[in-house]
Amino acid sequence: MVVIQKDNQVHLIDSINQNIVKEFKKSFETALDKPNKNIELHLSSSGGSVDAAHKIIDILMTSYKPIELYIHNTLTYGGYSGVASAATIIAAYCAKKYIDANATFLIHHARDANTHKIQYDEDNILFWMQQTGQDYNKIKKYLKNETKINSENALVDGFVDDIIYKNYELPL
Repeated sequence: MVVIQKDNQVHLIDSINQNIVKEFKKSFETALDKPNKNIELHLSSSGGSVDAAHKIIDILMTSYKPIELYIHNTLTYGGYSGVASAATIIAAYCAKKYIDANATFLIHHARDANTHKIQYDEDNILFWMQQTGQDYNKIKKYLKNETKINSENALVDGFVDDIIYKNYELPL
């Protein structure tokens, strides 16, 4: 698991799970104490636990500073390059969203934890319609097909605000 805090930046390059929530909170609070005007959240994740994602969102909601999200094409432990699944829910709660030119954004319907069957959820469709301004059928198609949305389409469809054209290096 990788959660790194540097200045006003928090880097989360891993699956979203209960084990990282405490580390994320500590890193986020340290970044929040820095004199910068904003917080930068650098994210690359194949997704994970929706419950853990909501705990991270609760942490983000404590911020009195705007949060800028940077979605990177760093290959994660889950083999994903960009954000997917539970990580996209975190992305939705950031004030500004930027994506690497080679990164992708994947949304889908939830799956039952035991049977792995898709659970069609109208609230999920409405949530992404509100976030992006896209119509019902387009969001429904993205969710149903588990489409990896490239950076250009993520920008055009309202999932992100801009594309970044530089290489990301994880601070060590």
